[in-house]
Parts: sequence; C-alpha cells; structure tokens
Amino acid sequence: MIITIIFFKIVEAVTERSKMLCICSPNNPTGTYISKRVMHHLLDVLPKHMLVLFDAAYSQFATASDYTNGLEFVRAGYPLIVLQTFSKIYGLAGLRVGFGAASADIIKHIMKVKEPFNVNALAQVAAAAALQDDEHVQLSLQSNTRGREQLYHAFQELRLPFIESMSNFILVELGPNAKLIYEQLLNKGIIVRYGGIWQLPHHVRVSIGKEEENTAFIKELTEILASQNLFEWS
Repeated sequence: MIITIIFFKIVEAVTERSKMLCICSPNNPTGTYISKRVMHHLLDVLPKHMLVLFDAAYSQFATASDYTNGLEFVRAGYPLIVLQTFSKIYGLAGLRVGFGAASADIIKHIMKVKEPFNVNALAQVAAAAALQDDEHVQLSLQSNTRGREQLYHAFQELRLPFIESMSNFILVELGPNAKLIYEQLLNKGIIVRYGGIWQLPHHVRVSIGKEEENTAFIKELTEILASQNLFEWS
C-alpha cells in the first residue's frame, strides 16, 4: 500500500522539465523495496527522455521473490543506470569502489565527463576478486537473514513498531525518547543511527550484526526501556 502511494506521488511530481528520477531499492533507511511489477510499470509511464538512477547498493541482501535489482531493465533497453557498490555485502567499504550498469549510449555520455583516475588499482583488483567469491556473499546473506529474524522477534517481544526490511538494517520506532535511548546505547558501546537525520525523530536504524552482537544490543535496549518504563510509550 505504501509503495503504491509513493508510486503515484512520483508520477504526479514529474513534469516536462523533469530530467532524472533517483530511486533507492532497498531503501535507506526504511529497508523497503520497489517490486519488479511496480518498477516495470513506473518505467513504462515515465517520459522516455527521463533518466532513472537506480541505487541498488543493498540489493544482495534482498530475499523477496518479487525484488528486482534493475539490471533486467537495463538489458531491456530502458533509460536506466543501476548503481552497485562493494561497500556492503562484499565488505570492501574502505576501498570506496562500485560500478554502474547502463546502455552503451548512456555510458558514452558519462565517459565524456568522468574523471580518468577515479578508482585505484588495489580497489579494482579487490572488486574483481569479490565478484568471484560467491561463498562469502551467500554466507553473509544467510547471516543477515538470520539476524534480521532475531531482531524482528526481539522488537515484537518489546512491542516496538518496526518496518520489515530487505536490507542489512531495520528501522524501529522508539517513540519521543528515541534520541535519549540512542545516546544511552552509545554510552554502552552500542552504535545505531538516530533517525533525526531523516526527519524521523522517533526512530533509530539498527544495523544487523552477528548473533552475539544482536544479543548484546537487545540486552542493552531492553534494560534501557525497562529503566525508563518506556515499553508503553505509544
């Protein structure tokens, strides 16, 4: 329902002056995604002169059967460029390397303005090796999926509203004391992202970690909520 509303809002906002549409799926910070059907329909109704920039940085974490990473639409000839990164599931954040996939015509125009030396040799070698390491990707995906369910269960036990995620983080609602809880977690060595930077002052974004890391976070959050009697804030 939410995605359908967003779809119509996007279409309504497009004018003859619109040149580019930027989409992030799975989205940051919500973890929501645009289904293949909705994406297909959106590309069909947009003006043909518009370029769609599809940020698929978290695509490898998505497990929904109707998710698309956008590459099939590139192959189909739509005016679309898909962005990928090696900073997430591949674990190469420090190397700052990623890639874009688009039609030859779009790439030709990008090459006219692209800096000649924008990825160092070490990053290129590491990225090429990462693409061959299917075992690492599968193990990371399995770990993330288990951790996601672990946090879902904990939030349900704590009666905290959250958004089901197709990424490696979960947006959870902590209420009007979210910033205070965020700061108390930080003091205990637990780092989450406060939602105020996304105009979501009642939320925090929790990255999914290893089982023991998730357990430590759940323990500290439970103690903070209990000490402040915040279970029934809503």
